[in-house]
This record gives sequence, structure tokens and C-alpha cells, in this order.
Amino acid sequence: MEEEISLRELIEVLLQGKWIIGGITIIALLISGIMSFYVMDPTYEARATMLVIQPKIEVKGIDNSALSVYLESLSETLQLSLDTYKNQVKNPAILDRVRKELDLDPKKYTIRSLSNMIKVSVPDKTNLIEIVITHQDPQLAADLANTVAKEFVGFINDQGKKRVDQSILVLENQLTTEKQNLDEALDEYTRFLSETRGVAHLEKAYEAKIILLTELQTDLVATRVELSANKAGLAEGEKSLKNISPVIITEKSLGQDELLREYAKEEINGDLSRLAGIKMESEEVNEAYIALLQQINLDKVTVSQLQSRITGLEEAINRTSGEIQALQIELAEKKAVEERLQNRLNNAKNNYDRIMA
Repeated sequence: MEEEISLRELIEVLLQGKWIIGGITIIALLISGIMSFYVMDPTYEARATMLVIQPKIEVKGIDNSALSVYLESLSETLQLSLDTYKNQVKNPAILDRVRKELDLDPKKYTIRSLSNMIKVSVPDKTNLIEIVITHQDPQLAADLANTVAKEFVGFINDQGKKRVDQSILVLENQLTTEKQNLDEALDEYTRFLSETRGVAHLEKAYEAKIILLTELQTDLVATRVELSANKAGLAEGEKSLKNISPVIITEKSLGQDELLREYAKEEINGDLSRLAGIKMESEEVNEAYIALLQQINLDKVTVSQLQSRITGLEEAINRTSGEIQALQIELAEKKAVEERLQNRLNNAKNNYDRIMA
């Protein structure tokens, strides 16, 4: 069986018990008032507001070096978020400072009880931190709010100072390391420059060898031209020599030779007419033949000397070319070492200067 009650009937029931409802409400209000004014201690709130300003730290000369990455991370660690600041307000170290500053009984005011008195909030879209202290003593609530704010600022400053001191120590160690790296790089670069066969020496030697090679090649060309001319002259001389007789044959009467004529005069009792019909042949050395032969022999000696000279020049050219190639390799290696040492020195100097800046 279902029972139904209309709205009208419900209102009638409430009206019938209105005196009871009103009485209960009045009694509750009276009890609440008596408890608030005569039984319960009053509660007061004290408020402290702080403005958080993040430090602006600029790191100059940022690049990809390990030092610059460290400096960048250092600047980030010195900046804390508002939530971090908010969570630090109830830090036990801060509350212990507050308790000592106000000379509060540690048994009555424990860290937990002090923490329960504190409410921390960050208003939206602000850099503010609000600290609210709830306590029955209005003066103590105000003192707690002010002291918590003061000790919070001091604690944050102390922590920041510690981080800065640690960072300074790290930077000092880094500075010492970079100074040592700079000195080592400078010493190594100086030793390299003072080597006997340094880059400057090898460059001069290379230039001298190039000049020598050019002179040898020029001399070789000129010597080959001279050899060709001498060979042509020698061939022409040998050809001409074949057409010249080494001796000259002459025919004359006995009377034309004074020495023989005097000798024969005694034999023929001075009758020179008897000598007129007597003929004789004589051979004389051909001076032209001898002169040409001497020139040919001289040309042969010259050709031989020129051929030997060409052989020597070719050997000198090959030797000099090999020396130039060796110098090129050594010079390239030295330049690579110099560039590496120069880059190391520049990097060490840049890192050192960046710390000192």
C-alpha cells in the first residue's frame, strides 16, 4: 500500500511544529553565544605580506662550453619559484628561529603547533606571499606574523648566500683550473714556436727549394739546348772531316829544293842542268784537317760534359722534388699542430677571460 502526502499536507505539518522548531533554533543561538563570549577563548588573525622579486642575472658570452653551461645553470639555481618560497615558510629551521626570537616555550609551542598556526598563500597573478597567523593572543599573533616574515627573509638570504659562496668557491676552483690550462697551453705553444724546424723555418726552406728547383729546371732546358747545338756542330764537323785529306801531297823538281840542290850539286860537280828533269813528291800535314780534328775532339768532350751535366741536373731535380714533397708533408703536419695548439690557447684564454669578466 502506497502512502502519498500532498504539499499542502506537508506545509500543515510544519506549521503545527513551528514553535518547536523556533525554540530549538533560539536555544542553539543562545548556547553558541554563551560559548563564544564566556566559554571559548577568542581567536585573532595577524597577516604579513611579502613581495618576491626574482634576481636578474646575466651571463655574458654564452656559448656551448662546459663553463658557460655551468654559469647558466648557476644563474637558474639562484632564482626560486613562488611555490618554493611558499613551501619554505614552514621550514622547521625558520620556525625554530621564530621560537628562539620570541623566547617561546618549546614544549608548548612545538614546531608542529607553530606550523598549524600558519597559513601561507600566493594570490593569483602576483608575486606576493601572504602569511596568516591564527592565535588567541592578538599581540602574539602579530609578533608571530612579523617574526616569521623576518626570519623567512633572513633564512632565504642565508640560503642564497650559501649558494653564492659555494658558487664562488666553484668559480675560484674553475678559475684556477682555467689559469692552469691557459699556462699549459701557452707553454706548449711557445715550445712549439721555438722548435728549430718550426713552421716559419719550414716555409723558408720550402720557398728556397722551390727557387732551387726552378733554377735547376731552367738550367736543364738551357743545357739541353746547348747539347743539341754541340751535337749538331759535331755531326757537321765529322761530315766535313770525311771530305778533307789528312795530308797534302806536292810535286816539285829537285832543283827547287834548296837543301837537296846543294847536296846534289856536289855529286854532279855543279852541273845543275842535270837536276832539272828530276821530280819528287812530298807529303805535308794538312793544317785544316788537324784543326778540324781538334775541334771535333773538343766538341766530343763538350758533348760528354753536357750529357754528364744533364744527368746531374736530372738527379738534382728528382732529389729536390723529393725534398719539396717531404717538406710539404712536414709543413702540413706542423701547421696542423700549430692550428690545434692555437685553438687550444684561444679556448683557454676565452674561458679564463669569461670568468674574469
